[in-house]
Order: sequence, then structure tokens, then C-alpha cells
Amino acid sequence: MAVLGLHAVVHRGFSDQITRDYFVTLILVRSRTRRKPVIEKFFTQPKTLSRLRSGLFGPHLVALASALDEAKYSNASIRRHLRAADHFGTWVQQQAIEPDQVDGATIECYIRGLGRMYSLHSPQGRLPHKALGLRQFLELLRQRGALKALAEKGP
Repeated sequence: MAVLGLHAVVHRGFSDQITRDYFVTLILVRSRTRRKPVIEKFFTQPKTLSRLRSGLFGPHLVALASALDEAKYSNASIRRHLRAADHFGTWVQQQAIEPDQVDGATIECYIRGLGRMYSLHSPQGRLPHKALGLRQFLELLRQRGALKALAEKGP
């Protein structure tokens, strides 16, 4: 984004050659710098990154983070969604459920097991953060054909 903005400034025309050269150099430097991988944008601790990457759904968390980031979710919300997907993957492995068997009913069973969080503001209770976005994550996995690929790969 910033590169495009600077590029537009250069083409609007600076009469000063030095200023123009500065912005052209800045554009080239920014376009050559490597962007952070998506997961590193939301987590910095090596232990957390390692856990997320090594989980059952680890290879697909980048796609989830990218989709949420493009949808303009806040960083805190994206972190909660990624943690929820990781926790769900751990639960799936603990229950010895094959990845290609994961469906809406599996998610409902998982969410029921989490219980609800009660407070003055939500007397009926609300779902914990560990249940955030799992249906959307399941749909993303289906679209990518990841559930069958995970089942073939094995634990």
C-alpha cells in the first residue's frame, strides 16, 4: 500500500530532481524488502509460533490469517481465531478423530464441551474465545481440500 502511495506521489511530478530521486529510491527499497509472513504479524514468541506451525491445522493457519486480515479483522481478533483453530486441532487429535471426518457436528460437539462463560453482561452465557470462527475455518479447509490431504498425510 505504502509503495503505491509513494509511486503516485512521484508521478504527480516533483520539479526537484533530488526529491524525485529520493522517492524513487524509497520505492525500490520498500519493494525489495521482504514482507513478514502472515503469522509473524500476529505472534512474536518463538514458542507460540512453533506450536501453531506444528499443530494439526498449522499449515492452514496462514490462509486463515490472510483471509481474516484481508477482511479487515483487528489483530487481536485474528490472534483469537488462530488460537481457537489451533486448540480445535489439538482437541481433534486428542479425540482420535480423522481429519477428513471433521464436520459441523464435530465442531458442535467441541463447542458443547467448552461450556459457556456467564457474567452480568451475558446472563445466558457466551461462547469462549476457543470457539471463535471454527465454522468459517472448516469452510476454508473444505475449499482448499485440506481435510482430505490431512487424512492422507496421517498424524
